[in-house]
Amino acid sequence: MKKRQIIYITTFLVVFGIWLPKSTYAQVITEIMYDLPSVDSGREWIEIYNNTNDTIAVTDFKLYEGTTGKNISTVEGRGGLLQKGEYAIIADNPEKFLEDNPVYEGLLFNSSFSLLNGGEELGLVNSQGDIFARMGYAKALGASGNGLSLQLFEDVFIEGVPTPGSENVKEVVSEEIQDGSENSPAIAISAHENQVKLSTASLERIVYIDIGRERNIREGEVVVFEAAASGKGSARKITYIWNFGDGTTRKGRKVEHVYNHAGSYNVVVNAIMGTSRAVARTKVHVRDVVLKVAISESGLVISNEDSVEINIGSYYIKNKKDTYVFPKDTIIDSTSSITFDWEVLGFSLSEMKAELSKIYTSDKNKLPVLLE
Repeated sequence: MKKRQIIYITTFLVVFGIWLPKSTYAQVITEIMYDLPSVDSGREWIEIYNNTNDTIAVTDFKLYEGTTGKNISTVEGRGGLLQKGEYAIIADNPEKFLEDNPVYEGLLFNSSFSLLNGGEELGLVNSQGDIFARMGYAKALGASGNGLSLQLFEDVFIEGVPTPGSENVKEVVSEEIQDGSENSPAIAISAHENQVKLSTASLERIVYIDIGRERNIREGEVVVFEAAASGKGSARKITYIWNFGDGTTRKGRKVEHVYNHAGSYNVVVNAIMGTSRAVARTKVHVRDVVLKVAISESGLVISNEDSVEINIGSYYIKNKKDTYVFPKDTIIDSTSSITFDWEVLGFSLSEMKAELSKIYTSDKNKLPVLLE
């Protein structure tokens, strides 16, 4: 059986106080571009959708931002009526929007607004002062200065490649895995394999939620993310939607993911329970691991030259005759080394001198090794 190194990340949910009801209104806010890379002044925009059988005059409404209503006006040559099943863009500066989206040919409206990078509430206000299509967003949901937008999916916002004037993310892959895990002592940032509890919060005093730690992993490793809730409301049906920060998403309480490129990724999970919503995030640091190996009289010396700890549990070394698998959670501290006795490894010094063993990850990828 092919073995895989699986690292558990427990990212339980923390309350964010965002209410995203199922919309039965004439217009729905379906996408928000609130924090563009570099200077975003005048480049922000909001997408709306007509989910009724009627034609709507968008300029009859005002854009509700926080506590105020902003007028909406037409853009010459871009129409003024939103037909059934059509999308439209409300831009802070239509000219800048078209510079950023030169192929956009849909409905376009103008309004003077400046979306808060930390998050706020948006909506549409009719002539009687009633607020419709009310939606809230927050930085914790993602799309913060990374070129992505927040897109409505199953009544929650998830980040994705912008789709102004067209359908958002159509499907989030459902991938529920069943393998178990155990809790372990809290560490702020760690390469340890198991999940961790750090703190707790409550959602509507019904469900109690924990949030997990940041993690260090290697490129190509299988990472398991898990969300869980406890309390008297935990038996209620909860839908979990994960955003791994690299443009991919999954649905499920416990899911797995592989990062193929080094970098720091913000992982966001949305939880949906009826009309209640909760969101949490953690960070995963993916690194290109390089180890230094040396042979000594007493054993094999493996050094970690990196600035963070490395978990080589389930990695293995081998020569022509034998293989040794490092035990689960064999962790080498940053800028430190560990000497493994020849007796423990089952190799002799003469064998190692004749042919230095290679170090492999649990998925049989050979690690870069610097010989001393």
